[in-house]
Amino acid sequence: DDSVVRVTAGKPAFLRRSRGYAPAPVRLGFELPPLLAVGGELKNSFCLARGRDAFMSQHIGDMNNPATFDFFTETVERLQVLLEIEPRLVVADPHPDYLSGRFAEQLGLPLVRVQHHWAHAASVMAEHGLDRALAIVLDGSGFGPDGTVWGGEILQCSFHAYKRLGRLAPLPLPGGDQAARQPWRMALAALHLAGIDEAAATVNLGAVAGDDQRLIREMMAKNVNCPLTSSCGRLFDAVASLLGICHVNTFEGQAAMELETLAAAALGGASMMNCAAGRAMPAAALYTEKNGILEASIDQCIRYIIEKMTSGPAAAGDIALFFHLFLVFCCGNMIRYLSRRTGIDTIVLGGGCLQNRLLVEGFFEFFAKSHLKVHINRQVPANDGGIALGQAAIGGTHVSGNSHARH
Repeated sequence: DDSVVRVTAGKPAFLRRSRGYAPAPVRLGFELPPLLAVGGELKNSFCLARGRDAFMSQHIGDMNNPATFDFFTETVERLQVLLEIEPRLVVADPHPDYLSGRFAEQLGLPLVRVQHHWAHAASVMAEHGLDRALAIVLDGSGFGPDGTVWGGEILQCSFHAYKRLGRLAPLPLPGGDQAARQPWRMALAALHLAGIDEAAATVNLGAVAGDDQRLIREMMAKNVNCPLTSSCGRLFDAVASLLGICHVNTFEGQAAMELETLAAAALGGASMMNCAAGRAMPAAALYTEKNGILEASIDQCIRYIIEKMTSGPAAAGDIALFFHLFLVFCCGNMIRYLSRRTGIDTIVLGGGCLQNRLLVEGFFEFFAKSHLKVHINRQVPANDGGIALGQAAIGGTHVSGNSHARH
């Protein structure tokens, strides 16, 4: 596949790293033993590392396709020969159903499992030579050690350990993975979280059959097949469906991309912070603290959006832009508070949602006056195409004798 690069926050950043760049190494500021990090399940790429060189493979693709998985195994074998690396360790995601993880188990090597969002943060840290950071990791989903689906996380990280300090308030995920394909389910979940299920009759869900809506509401009321998720990607789906933009994803990330496009058109050429200064940011940009973890007030955000939609004419683009600003201000405020509390002034942004240009540039502008140093993935993608670099950095540190990799 062709490589794809976009200028973000004034510098190039990879959206896909493949032809013309792979397997050129990412140079590290520390030594790693010979290892293989197998990456994730979607947009897979893997990493072979040795010493200070982390060799990222080309874009492999989605592992649930048998032909793609065969190509993955062939490419792992071919690059080991080409680079003359014989791994002594393999690193994988802890998700029990990932084919990449099952492949790792069959290699007969010592195996380290690295939590998905920690690996996202570590990939940025490895690129920029950082020892510790506060991380905003926003993506579609990742296996959480608490049994829920993570995807909107504020972490304190080193290569030795991480701690979850904040999150987006969890939403029901009605029907599990089916909710990722049908954003209208997430729209109903968002209304349910906000305590305004009845608003479904007044927003843009008319294209969804009433019987289907009633079934999902009953599932949530009885908590049947409705796991919880803090996923930022699913929150994008919810807002896109509430605005009538996208009720069914025909490809991954469709609703989020359409919402970003709508918000960008409303923004025009203005900066995110100038836009925020020109309109009162509502009290929705708040967070609370529950059981020692900061939690974004998603319910207030959804109620504000519904109020705007039902109180009179409101441009969908303006609401889409507000949603982006909400995420920037809410996560940004949590980070500023945590920076004061921890003394950490280095911030990393990772995960597939951070390929959204408005979010990234909004965070850079937000933190500009806070004297906080902000970093994003530049040499590898922010999505799962770059996660193997973080896996390699953490896994190699785990076996180097310096410390333990732990939660």
